[in-house]
Amino acid sequence: MLDPNISAALIDAAHSARFATLVLQSAHSLAGVDEVFAYRAENGCRPEQLLSSSVLADAPTRASLYSERFYRHDPAGRALKPSAGRGFFERVASEQIGPREYRAICFERPRFVEKLCYGWRDRERSLVLSFYRRGDRGAPTGDRLSALATVVLGLLARRQSVIALSLRMRLERHIALRHPQLTLRERQVCALTLAGSTSEEAASELGIRQATVLTYRQRAYRRLGFGDIRDFLETLVD
Repeated sequence: MLDPNISAALIDAAHSARFATLVLQSAHSLAGVDEVFAYRAENGCRPEQLLSSSVLADAPTRASLYSERFYRHDPAGRALKPSAGRGFFERVASEQIGPREYRAICFERPRFVEKLCYGWRDRERSLVLSFYRRGDRGAPTGDRLSALATVVLGLLARRQSVIALSLRMRLERHIALRHPQLTLRERQVCALTLAGSTSEEAASELGIRQATVLTYRQRAYRRLGFGDIRDFLETLVD
C-alpha cells in the first residue's frame, strides 16, 4: 500500500508546478527512480507530454526527442494497441532499444538501465507514465511503485478532464456567438468534438447515447453546410 501522506501530497499538488517534482521524489524514495516522464497518445499520433522531471539537467532534450521521433521505436509501444480499457505494465531494458541514437540519448548517456512503464489504454488513446532507473535492473519495484503510478495516472487523467472542460466551455461560447442557429445540444456536441473528445466520451459527458451524439453532430453540420469538424474550426479562427 502507498503511504497515504504521499497520496495526499500528490493530490494537493496535482494542479501546481511542483507536481512533477513531487512525483519524482516519491518514485525515487520508493524504487530509486531518477527520471519520470508521462504522456498522452492518440492512435497513430505523436505523444503529448504531460509530465517530466529528472535529477539530470538534460531531461527536457530527451523528452522532446522521444515525443518527436523515438516513441516510434519504443518496445513498450506494443502495449498501446487499442483496447476496451485496460491497464498495463512494461519493463524495458536498455538493450531492448534497437535504434542506436535512441538507445544512446535516452539510456546510455544518462546511464539508465531500464524504464518501468505503467499506463491505461482504451480504443482511442493511452496514458503512460514511465519511471527511469540507473539502479539494479533486478531489484524489485514493489507494489508501492505500482500504487504510486495508479495515483499519478488518475490525477493526470483528472487534470486533462478539467482542461478539456474549460476548453469546451470556451468553445461553446464562441460557437454560440458565431452560430446562434444551433441548439444547445448541437453546440455542446460540437464543442466537445473540437476539444478532442470521442463520440463515446461526449456521450458520457452529456449523459446521452453515443448514437445521439452522432445525430446532433451531423445535424449541426447539415444546418451550417459543413463537411466535417475542420470546416467548423475554420469559422472559429477566422
